[in-house]
Amino acid sequence: MIYGDLDKPETLTPILKGAYGVYSVQNNWTSSIKVEIAQGKALTDAAKAAKVQHFVYSSVGGAERQTGIPHFDSKGEIERHIIKIGLPYTFIRPAYFIENFLATGSFAFVNWSLLSWALKKNRKLQTAAVDDIRAFAALVFSQPKRYLAQAVELAGYGKTISTTDYQYRAI
Repeated sequence: MIYGDLDKPETLTPILKGAYGVYSVQNNWTSSIKVEIAQGKALTDAAKAAKVQHFVYSSVGGAERQTGIPHFDSKGEIERHIIKIGLPYTFIRPAYFIENFLATGSFAFVNWSLLSWALKKNRKLQTAAVDDIRAFAALVFSQPKRYLAQAVELAGYGKTISTTDYQYRAI
């Protein structure tokens, strides 16, 4: 693992030289959509310049659909950039992080009453655990021929969470 500064694109290509692959995920929650896109494009450009053989980009389910949801569309824009520059890629598109239900304090993303309103009664919500995303990324790197130039939507197969189970609980 090598540390780089996504806000300083000139520092990225040198640290990627000789690397077989890159796993990339940007966080728009701590900066902005504009910064996320700039960082994602800077890293992909650096990976292309460094001749990285496999770029695994953690995106979001539905990123290719141009939904109008800013943090989905930003990832779709980065995906399109990766394809445009000809970088060998795999897109991992996880569902809603199950860990969002466990977050507290400033990282508490779930407002149960809003979630239950948005999902309606008995609607299921697909989720993915970050450990499963990590494990799948490792699988992708271990089987590059199987996953190159693929976009894979990822969700867990365990019990899905129904809003009827939680409609009165608020975090």
